[in-house]
Amino acid sequence: LGYKVVEAENGPRAIEKLGSETGIDAVFSDVVMPGGMSGFDIARWMRENMPSMPVLLTSGYAEEIAKADAAGLAEIEILRKPYTGEALVAALRRVIHKTG
Repeated sequence: LGYKVVEAENGPRAIEKLGSETGIDAVFSDVVMPGGMSGFDIARWMRENMPSMPVLLTSGYAEEIAKADAAGLAEIEILRKPYTGEALVAALRRVIHKTG
């Protein structure tokens, strides 16, 4: 797809990399992660520190997806697992290009 992928093993490491890497188009994170931060925590950090950076979250747990509203992140797109490659591509394009 032409995107540069930068992996991080947990939320704190992802935030560290966001501060040091260049050319990142979007953040794609699971809601549930190791390391003491959730995808919602990353999305809140992004809103405060990098508000123009698109964020896409994913989860296979309905109860975690339902927490988006309570977390004040109702506008964040959450891709439900399991998903196809086509669904991932479409979701990434939507958040990066702010379409449909």
